[in-house]
Parts: sequence; C-alpha cells; structure tokens
Amino acid sequence: MSNIINMILENQNKQKAENQQKFEANLPVLDANTVFVENSPMGIISKPSFAELFNSDREVLENLNEFVNLLNSQKKIQTSITPKLDRYFKEYFWISAKGVNGELSFKLPNFVGLSELLKAHINRTHIFKFNLEELYQEVSAA
Repeated sequence: MSNIINMILENQNKQKAENQQKFEANLPVLDANTVFVENSPMGIISKPSFAELFNSDREVLENLNEFVNLLNSQKKIQTSITPKLDRYFKEYFWISAKGVNGELSFKLPNFVGLSELLKAHINRTHIFKFNLEELYQEVSAA
C-alpha cells in the first residue's frame, strides 16, 4: 500500500517541478547588465545610486552581498513596504529571511530602485542571476 502512495507523491513532485520550470521559463531574467536602467528598458536599479553603496562600510557591504544572495536563491523575504528612517535620517529597509535553523535579518540602505527590486522578488516577476562581484564590475565599468 505504501508503495502506491510513494509513487503518487513522487509523481506529484515531478509535476510540481515541471510546472515550476514552465513558469520560470516565461519570466524575464535580470543579470548584472540588464538589472540597471541605464543598460536595459527592463532594468530596475540605477547605477549611480547603486555605486554609492560601494563607498559604505563593511557591514553594509556584507548586508548587500547577503541581499543579492537572497535574490538569487529565490528565498522568501520579509520587509516593510516603505523605507524606514534611522537616527541619522537615512532611509533603509529591514530585510528578514527565515532559514531551517533560524532567521537572518539585516539593515539595507535605500537606493534608487530598491523598492522595485524588492517587489519584483516578492511578487516573483523576474529571475535574478547576478552576484555582488558582477554588479560591482558593471558599475565600475561605467
């Protein structure tokens, strides 16, 4: 009896995976080039605003790296719909992602296009295929 149940569940999982692949095949892909509005009409973030982040301290850079990794992994994140203000009146988003053994939370300074990037990730309207090094190289080349 359990063999048939296992077979049914295995078929369900295969069908889900196939449906997921079909869904993702129709989504636009943003790479380190096309994610920038200066390079592509489907771009989301601005090079000059994003480039300012590379003048930040280690904590901001590590948080930015973690955020980019979350985008690529397609993990669920939680954040506010609008940016918050810190004690220096600088805008930021608080990003949280749950893992198997805990929750990861960090502060990310706001930049032009971050809100749209968050919405694209949360609503799954794009596939993200870039890392921080590629973004840095693209911004530095400008």
